[in-house]
Amino acid sequence: NLSVVMCVHIYEAGRDHQPLGAMAQVHQRHPAVREEARDRGQVILPRVSDDSLPLHGLLVVDLTRVLAGPYCTRLLADLGARVIKIERPGEGDEMRGNPHQIEAGREDQSTYFARVNAGKESVAVDLSRPEGRDVVLGLARHADVFIENFAPGVVSRLGLDYPAINGVKTATGVSAATRTIRI
Repeated sequence: NLSVVMCVHIYEAGRDHQPLGAMAQVHQRHPAVREEARDRGQVILPRVSDDSLPLHGLLVVDLTRVLAGPYCTRLLADLGARVIKIERPGEGDEMRGNPHQIEAGREDQSTYFARVNAGKESVAVDLSRPEGRDVVLGLARHADVFIENFAPGVVSRLGLDYPAINGVKTATGVSAATRTIRI
């Protein structure tokens, strides 16, 4: 378990999507958190799991944005992988603000964004801070796939390149078989 509190965004049309100050796992262990969110008008949906899907049981850490990466990780989610999408705090993925919002008056739920990110969990993490880097490395420690599509050199400057991801896998005695994919 990570020691850093993360914000979980729930994607559902017609709801206010304020981030919740707790990890997704907390919702399963603490019914009071679920009730508190419900009282604020928020919905916490359990992740639907189908162990007959071919990628069931795989964990994907998704640092992608725009089209190719989110579409790729959407396909992985459709095939049963658990995909955790990393977004910027406050702003989220820039594609949230595209035209054609699901709900009139909203600017954070474009139909495009909803389509390519359906089936994923979302965590707001500030990658410019060391604490944010530590959160992503903590997730990567347990991941089977780590996927990003930053411009060349960005992931290295963030300290989240292949040597960093491989380092957390081998330092914990976990197999270094995580696939780091650049799209």
